[in-house]
Amino acid sequence: MKSRAKSILLLKSLFGAYYKENDIPTPPQFSKREFGFMLWTKEGMIRHKTFYNRSEFLMFLRKNVPKNAYRSAAYYLDPEAQNMEGKGWLGADLIFDIDADHLVTKCKETHDKWVCTNCGAKGLGKRPDQCPNCKSTVIDEITWICDQCLNSAKDELFKLLDFLFSDFGISKEEVKIVYSGHRGYHIHVYSETVRELSSEGRREIVDYVSGTGVRVENLGLVEISVGGRKSIVGPDLNTEGWGGRLVKSIIKLFSSHNIESILRDAGIQRNKIEILLNNKEKVIKALSTIPPRWDILQGIGISIWKKIASVAIKLSSAQVDEPVSIDVHRLIRLEYSLHGSTGFKVIPISVAEIEKFDPFKDAVVFKGEKEVIFRDYCPEFRIGEEVFGPYQEDEKVELPLSAVVFLLAKNIAELS
Repeated sequence: MKSRAKSILLLKSLFGAYYKENDIPTPPQFSKREFGFMLWTKEGMIRHKTFYNRSEFLMFLRKNVPKNAYRSAAYYLDPEAQNMEGKGWLGADLIFDIDADHLVTKCKETHDKWVCTNCGAKGLGKRPDQCPNCKSTVIDEITWICDQCLNSAKDELFKLLDFLFSDFGISKEEVKIVYSGHRGYHIHVYSETVRELSSEGRREIVDYVSGTGVRVENLGLVEISVGGRKSIVGPDLNTEGWGGRLVKSIIKLFSSHNIESILRDAGIQRNKIEILLNNKEKVIKALSTIPPRWDILQGIGISIWKKIASVAIKLSSAQVDEPVSIDVHRLIRLEYSLHGSTGFKVIPISVAEIEKFDPFKDAVVFKGEKEVIFRDYCPEFRIGEEVFGPYQEDEKVELPLSAVVFLLAKNIAELS
C-alpha cells in the first residue's frame, strides 16, 4: 500500500506540474457546461461544477490536480443544479465514442488479463463471467493498449467520418476529433442541426452508422421474375445512403486478401466460395458498372448474395458506443486534460492530421527517467519510437518518465 501511495504521489505531482505549466483551453460556451472531476485520493466523482471565467477554471485544475477531468456535451441554463431537471437543458453536441474495448482484436488475447480478487487466479484475454477456479464473479480486469488496438479504433473512426460527411452532410468544420488518452477516439459534432435532437433521434443516427436494422431487401437487392426468367437486381455505386455503401463494401470485400476466410465465416458452402474466388475480378467489374450486373455467376443465387451483403454491411458499419451518443447529459473527457490510466494527453486532432496521428508519440507529455519494479508480468509496449518489454514480475528497470507514468497509471509497476 505504501508503494502505491508513493506512485500516486508522483503521478499527482507530475499532473500538477502539467496543469500549472499549461493554459488548458476551455470548450466552446464553457460557462453553460457541467464539469466533472475524479481525484487521486477520493472515491467517486465531483459533479455539477461550472466555471464562469478562464482564471477560475485554471485555478481549479491547478489546485485540485484531477486524475480525470470531464465536461458535458450538453448546454444548460444552470449547470450547477444538483439534478438534471433543474439544469435547464438547452441542447447537446452529438458525441461518438470509439473504444478498442468494444472491438474484437486478436491482440487482447495476448495483452489483456484478469485476476480473481477472491482466490488470485489469473489469465490472459477477456475477463470470464466467473472465476474458473473458485467460481467468484468479483474479477478485476487489466486492459492494455497497443498499435493494433488503436489502429482498429482509427479504422472505425474513418468509417464514422465517412457516414457523417457523405450521408449526413456534416462539414469538416463542424466535427472535432479527440484522442481519448487511452484506447480510442471521441468525435464531437457541433452542428446546429443535431444540437436539439432527443435521445431517440440520436439513437436512430447510431443505428444508421452501425448498420442496425439495415435489411438487404430494403436496399433493393432482390430476385425478380422477368418474362418467366428469374434475375437478381440491386443498388449501384450511385445509390444514396446504404445502397451505394453496400456496393462499395462488396467491391472492397472482393479486393481483400482475406476474402476466403470472410466468406467461410459467413456460412457459404465451399464449392460456392471457389466460384466466387475464381471470379473476383469479374464480380468487381460487374458491380462497378452503371447499372451493375448482379446476376453474372452461374450457381450464385440470391441467397448467396444476401449472405455476402450481410457481411459487407457489417464490415462497412462503424462500431460506436451507443450509450455515449444517446445520453444527452453525458460527460465526456475534457480536451487537453490528462488521462489517469495512461498519463497521455486527451488531444484534439484535425481531420487532416488523423491519418498520421500516433497516440504513443503525439499524446506523450512527460520527459526524464525513473526506476520501477514490476508488480506483475508486463507485455510489450511502445512509447515514441522505442519499444519496451516484456518484463517479468519483480524485475527492476530504469525507463523514460513517460513510460514510468504509463506503467504507474496502469498499476502494473511501482517505484523502486
